[in-house]
Amino acid sequence: MALHGLPNPRRLLVLFGPSQMVLAVVFVLLVFFIFSTIRTAAQSYELRQQHSELLYDINHLQTKKNILQGLDNYLVTDEYIEAYAREYYGLTYPGETSVRINAIEPLTNNRDIGEAWWEPIFSQ
Repeated sequence: MALHGLPNPRRLLVLFGPSQMVLAVVFVLLVFFIFSTIRTAAQSYELRQQHSELLYDINHLQTKKNILQGLDNYLVTDEYIEAYAREYYGLTYPGETSVRINAIEPLTNNRDIGEAWWEPIFSQ
């Protein structure tokens, strides 16, 4: 006996048999695998992007490290120590005469830490 406007439950069982159940399960699994594949591809793309950004950062930092190591090597040389002593302490060798010039405008150091002395001059 069918209720008003509703299909007969026995007829639904005939329309949705074992083969339709297998097809529904296969469809659900197929959708799951497609979703997983798309998600994995998106994650792989993001990881490749992060990898290339990190490689760029590593190269940039390696270049800075090399520059700082060169600066560090220069700062321990006798040439630098002598120039520093002459400029800031007014030290001279025996027999030399020290001359102090009073400039109208003091020289300013517009360099960032680790920046080479020629970079502000030639970057303009």
